[in-house]
Amino acid sequence: MNYGCESSSQPVLALAHRSAMILSMGNFVVFQKRMVPLGQKPFVTIQKTGIFSLNQTAFQALGQPAAVEFLYDHKERVVGLRSVDANTEHAFAVTPVAKGANNFTVSGKSFVRYVGLDTSKAVRRTAYLEDAILCIDLKDEGVVVIGGRSPQSSSEVPTNLDPLGRPLVRGLGKVTRFDT
Repeated sequence: MNYGCESSSQPVLALAHRSAMILSMGNFVVFQKRMVPLGQKPFVTIQKTGIFSLNQTAFQALGQPAAVEFLYDHKERVVGLRSVDANTEHAFAVTPVAKGANNFTVSGKSFVRYVGLDTSKAVRRTAYLEDAILCIDLKDEGVVVIGGRSPQSSSEVPTNLDPLGRPLVRGLGKVTRFDT
């Protein structure tokens, strides 16, 4: 078969069962729906509730663990996540947000209370890997995440006021202004 590419003596193999599809086309790689672009940075969001949300890149950087342990460098203000066996006494389970999801969560409520982290706002920060530890630098201002959809710089304080300074209340698909 010639697909307009460099000719090859290797045939394209496709098994009938989709989940077991094998393709051999020279240097081509099959795109799968859940693949993450190689250039995407690892991000970790520390939510108001103390839950840590990891994007697919951060999860893969840790080696796709079933569990992690929390580490904290008080002096440098860096939180660390390290893969551990799920049976480790101080292991925290890593769970997908939903079946087949590309985001994962770790409940760090007790950790943020113990360390005294400010979780008054959900903040997403770029993470980096150092010695098999996924590091989140708390000195990094990060991006405030509101409702999981509208990031803004954490230096921007979200307001619930209309242009005239009156309070707004969100409800059932509309914004209602209450005069005070």
